Amino acid sequence: MNTINQNKNFYLSDSNDPELLSWSFGKDIYDVKPKNFQGSWDDFISFISSNKAHKKGVNYISSPFGNDGGRRKDNAMGRNWIPFDIDCKMSDEQARALVGVFRSFQCLGYQTASSKPDMRRMRFIAKLTRPVTELEAGAIGHLFESMWGLGEFDKSVYRVAQPVFLPPDWQKVFVFNGAPIDPNEVLKMVQIRPKPIRPRNYAPKDVGNAYAFFATNGLIKQTSGGMHKVRCPWVHEHSDGADNGTALFDPSPDNNMVGGFVCLHSHCIDRGIGDIFKLMGDGK
Repeated sequence: MNTINQNKNFYLSDSNDPELLSWSFGKDIYDVKPKNFQGSWDDFISFISSNKAHKKGVNYISSPFGNDGGRRKDNAMGRNWIPFDIDCKMSDEQARALVGVFRSFQCLGYQTASSKPDMRRMRFIAKLTRPVTELEAGAIGHLFESMWGLGEFDKSVYRVAQPVFLPPDWQKVFVFNGAPIDPNEVLKMVQIRPKPIRPRNYAPKDVGNAYAFFATNGLIKQTSGGMHKVRCPWVHEHSDGADNGTALFDPSPDNNMVGGFVCLHSHCIDRGIGDIFKLMGDGK
């Protein structure tokens, strides 16, 4: 049993109860083998409230990790909670409106260590009805960001292995008892697959060579049916060089036999398979 505070014991069990949340806890950014824990929503709240940080950059939670326990993407287990980091400048009116939105969710929130009176930085962590993949988390986050219209959010927290730092000890944790977010319902509103492109815009050889282009350049990470997790050709433009949330789709009736490309990073969100064909043609 992993005990990290005197008031409550938390541990990782073998239970598949969907009501239980699983997470890991690390001391600081250099702690690459955080300990795994599991508990109810109330346990999760108590855990976060009991382990506030005395300074910036210490005490974080992340996905639970398997195998050797190393904090790596390929080691990450399911995460049935999702964080939202609001780092953009908000007026008091916008901050109150955003808090009002989160009241409808089963979630907790707090101001981060970087928050200032003229630049409120807030983090909300909402419960999900099921674990989500990194791609799904990014899609859910992007949808909410576009709905709220407050500007740029920190998208790094959608990564499965990303440390999510706990509140500083001078900030209050507030809790809302709304409904958990159902990823299945939310993702119905998200077009993870790109919009179909009319075949006449591109030569047949281009349609067939998209996969070969990624494979030849060592950009294929994992293949599952007609979808391939890939490294984005424009990864150098991503914030912090984040290398996730990008997929290539084989030609199918769903995309007019053209194929598809999607990258959920803000710099690439409007790019599609046409941009890949152009890149194949002129290298830009």
